Amino acid sequence: METVNLVLDIVLLLVGIWMIFVVRSSGLGGVMGRAFNAIVVGAAILGLAHLLETLMFEFLGLSADVNETVHRIFILAGFIAMIFGFQALGSLKSLRV
Repeated sequence: METVNLVLDIVLLLVGIWMIFVVRSSGLGGVMGRAFNAIVVGAAILGLAHLLETLMFEFLGLSADVNETVHRIFILAGFIAMIFGFQALGSLKSLRV
């Protein structure tokens, strides 16, 4: 099961990186581009959090408590990045004509 988790963690991170490339190559600029960039960076951080959790447990031998705390800090950072992106999208409401 450990191997399956590691493979899935790597896939999560790669999909997050893929999302960044897709958004950056989409040609979106301005508020929309910044918003989507923040959202996908947040998603990539979420993928990274899972991979780091697995690696820290397997290779650093951190206790479960420390590992879970570090994991939650990364998850929080990913969600905060996504919130900034969604707030930027929300600012588009005021631009309606």
